[in-house]
Formats: sequence, structure tokens, C-alpha cells
Amino acid sequence: MDVLQISGLNGFTGEQLRINPSGYFYTKEGVYLGKTDTGDNVYITDESSFLEIKKGKNVSKDKIFYFTEKSELNNEKFLNRANWAFGEGGGAFADRYAMTIKNLRLAGSSGYGPRAFESDEAMYKRTMSHGKPAKTLYPDYLNGNYKGANAQAFALAKRNLTDLNKNEKMNIAIKAVINSFRDDSKNEGYNNWRGSGDTLYSEEEKKEADKSRGKITIDELKNKGKVYGYVNTRKDHYWETVGKKYRRHSFLKIWYEKK
Repeated sequence: MDVLQISGLNGFTGEQLRINPSGYFYTKEGVYLGKTDTGDNVYITDESSFLEIKKGKNVSKDKIFYFTEKSELNNEKFLNRANWAFGEGGGAFADRYAMTIKNLRLAGSSGYGPRAFESDEAMYKRTMSHGKPAKTLYPDYLNGNYKGANAQAFALAKRNLTDLNKNEKMNIAIKAVINSFRDDSKNEGYNNWRGSGDTLYSEEEKKEADKSRGKITIDELKNKGKVYGYVNTRKDHYWETVGKKYRRHSFLKIWYEKK
């Protein structure tokens, strides 16, 4: 195959690269196009350009973006993030979930930084949990053994990537992960979330829950009885309409302040 000129699509910038594309191809809308060679890289392009690449032909440098270079995510890690976003939201607020996952990776195990998780796997092991006391869901959440309907559906679809295209909301989750690395992406600063599961709220219950929206709680950090700092948490509710009721998606901003 001839060497391709790889640069950027709209919304991405970066130095021009010269590489032989080897890996997985998606559209900017999150649709899986196919694979070339044996690599595990991720590229963003359009269908017609991918067909040219499959034939071994060159494409215009503005028609393909080397996503793995930008994100440091190979195809498995890329889809795992989409799996988590879809598992939590089922396609609702996908951009917000994907950006929050990105922020969580940088926030680290404390939830407010400053030491980032060493890897996505370390993030999943520490934070992909449920219940009180918290029980880890990793790796079952991502391999199809966890019985949560959305998480399991995406995990099973990953086994045959064309199955991802059978569910438009899965494409939306993939698109959201792509968007989270765009230079013009919106980042609201959320670095955690609290799901409400299958609980549905009436209009009155929604209004009551919204009374706590934006409220900041402050917890003291102590060492040998002495307060040395504070953890601040702000929770914002977003609502998904389900028939005549609503499902709550709560996103958190957690930050640290020294005393």
C-alpha cells in the first residue's frame, strides 16, 4: 500500500503524519467501517475514503484522522470507553458521559486529582463499581458477563464489530468518545456521576429532586484529627424522558481545596 498523508478532519488539529494505516476505521458519526491489516489503531474517515484505502489507493490528507495518535487509545480501549458511556446512559447524554470518563481518568483515584490514573484499566478497577459497599464490576462490565442490559448489549456487540451498527445509540456512544477528543469539544468539568438505574421519576418527583441541583457539599479531610483540606462536590441533574416519566442522570464536579 502506498504511504498515506494523514492530517485532520474538521474539529481536530495536529501535525501532518505519514503512516501506513493499519487498524480500525470509523466515521465521525461513530459508524464502524472495517479494518485494514493487523494493527489495533483507530482512524476516523468517511465511507468512500475507506473504500479507496481498502483498494490500496491514496486519499486526500483532510479525509482521514489518526485518532489513536490524538487519544492514545487503541481500538479496544476506544470501544471500552464507548461501552461504559453506553452502559451508563444507553445513548442518552453520551457526549457528557464520554467527556466525564475522560476527565475522571485525569482526576485520578481521589476523584479530584492531582494524580491521574496510570491507565484506563486502573480507572476501571478503582471506579467501575456498584452498591454499598462498592463492588467492582470490572472486567465483567466490559466483557459481557455483567447483566446490566446496556453494558452487556454493547460488550456482546463488540465481539462482531459490525453488530455495533445495528443499534444507532451504540453509534452515538462511539461518536461521543470521538467528540471528547475534538479540539472544539465542550467540557463542563464533570469528573464523576451517579446513576439512578431503572428508577423513573414523575413530574413532581423531578421538580423535588431538582431542588438539590447545583448544591455544593463540603467534606473535611483530616490527618490525626487535624483538618488539612476540603473536598467539594457539586451535583447537577439531567433528565431523560421515558414515556411520561423521567430517568435521572446526575453528573458531579469534585475538587480539592487546601485549608
